[in-house]
Amino acid sequence: DALKSQSALRSEVVEAAASSEDLELRVAELQEELAQSKGQVVATERLSVSILGASGLKHLNLSGDAPWCSCVAKHAGAEVPNSRCETRCISGSLEPHWNETFQMDAWKPDDPLEFTIHDRGLLVDRTEGKVLLPSDRFYPDGFDGELPIEGLENASLQVRVSVPAQELSKELERTKSELAATQAKAEELSSALDKEVGVSRGLNELLRQEELRAEGLREETVVEASMATKAAALAAREASLREQIEELRSELEDKEYALQITSEAVAEDLSEGDSICIKEARRLRTECAELEL
Repeated sequence: DALKSQSALRSEVVEAAASSEDLELRVAELQEELAQSKGQVVATERLSVSILGASGLKHLNLSGDAPWCSCVAKHAGAEVPNSRCETRCISGSLEPHWNETFQMDAWKPDDPLEFTIHDRGLLVDRTEGKVLLPSDRFYPDGFDGELPIEGLENASLQVRVSVPAQELSKELERTKSELAATQAKAEELSSALDKEVGVSRGLNELLRQEELRAEGLREETVVEASMATKAAALAAREASLREQIEELRSELEDKEYALQITSEAVAEDLSEGDSICIKEARRLRTECAELEL
């Protein structure tokens, strides 16, 4: 289990390190893009303007409905040169969905945006209405929503305005925050891995000690088995000796009995010429003495 835990921690550390490297690269890219964006036009900002759709428009031309929308930046009430963008016409609809995005490079901070909804006719285009979006509603955090159209009741225009440089700055801050969190996580995982390695080393040392103890027990078991074998052999030898002793005792008793009988016979029939009985008695006494030894 300890090895599996270490392996999982190592994998997380590697993933965190890879994620940290990716985030560091992304931070570098965002810093470069932000520098380029800020250095393109002095005292201007690039805008991203999305004209999404409109609703509540009215019939203005007998030839049919063909609404389109324009957007210009206004400075001191006048149109800023090179700041105009226009959508395509969508015929046959009073609720058009243009979903078009434009890049406006000539916009300056504090300049509002003016949106005008037109209806294209055969000879002239008529104006449905206008929308003025002050800069404080989209700079620097952007705007995404519906705006009421002046001159048309219950009519609205849906737009999205963002400042790429500001978005890059925000993304850069978010990425830096993610990078810091990832690095902190990597350090935490590394610390946890170090602890796991320490625990593993301790367990390995305990395992080694147990193996040494087991080896000692095995050696003791071998010695005990050898001693048991020797004890069994000694016990068998002792039993054999006891049997021999019993046999010798039995033989001694027989010899003593024979000696007693012979002695009695010698005592009754002893004569100076009876040398055979005397010799037999001496022999029996000698054997009895040897048996006693």
